[in-house]
Amino acid sequence: MALEGDLGDFGLVDIIQLIDLGKKTGGVEIHGLRGKEQIKGWVFFNEGKICGAQLGSLVGEEAAYTFFTCTSGPFKLHERIQLPPPNIRVSNEIIIMEGIGRQDEWATVAERLSGDMVLKLVPNPRSSSREINLEAHKWRVLTMINGKNTVADIARLSGLGDFTAFKTIIELMDAGLIEGRVEERQAPPLYPELEKLAVAGIGNSARVLLADAFRRAGLQPSDPAAQPQQMLRAIAAFEQSTTLLLGPSRARSLADQLRSKVQQATA
Repeated sequence: MALEGDLGDFGLVDIIQLIDLGKKTGGVEIHGLRGKEQIKGWVFFNEGKICGAQLGSLVGEEAAYTFFTCTSGPFKLHERIQLPPPNIRVSNEIIIMEGIGRQDEWATVAERLSGDMVLKLVPNPRSSSREINLEAHKWRVLTMINGKNTVADIARLSGLGDFTAFKTIIELMDAGLIEGRVEERQAPPLYPELEKLAVAGIGNSARVLLADAFRRAGLQPSDPAAQPQQMLRAIAAFEQSTTLLLGPSRARSLADQLRSKVQQATA
């Protein structure tokens, strides 16, 4: 019987123990969820023993521990796969013990930081330069703080993994060296992309027709607060305007391209 399910019903500890009991070889594909974030990767087993893990560019024990912070999401054991070179050499018991510890600590860490928090250096830190004596991984994180990178950016770029990167950031904040703020990143304006598609479809006359369609839908082309439903109404008006020019089939096809762009941008 295939081993698959959801982490919300059957946790990673249970998965590891069951595979160990059955002495199975293969890889568990995980699409875990941690809040709104998806954690996708693999944990590999050789005769029931964990021999590797991969999560994007993160491999080894740190990757394996990260999966313990997922609270739900599907998983499946694939037995007929070629195992990658081993990158974990500690026992299943150590992975489980450390993973459970990470699981408990992550809740505390996540209360203080969010992935979209932007970090910057404190201009006049409490500690003088003579008192600052940081370990290599802290210096690595410190060099990535530029007032633009988010916590999630730094965790990814540093290669430390979310848990270690988040804890390091908290330690630097507690030392008074950095500070953070939550900053919404505004999506780039969508109208220019729609206009580009329209012009590619029917030429420069599309600029006038599209702008007129938006105004008839009660929108200004440059309005950043335009809602998806409003934009879709404007595209319907644009389709009506271009039907006589292109014919129903081509007008619908062009309008569908615009609708798809709106749906992709707002998904």
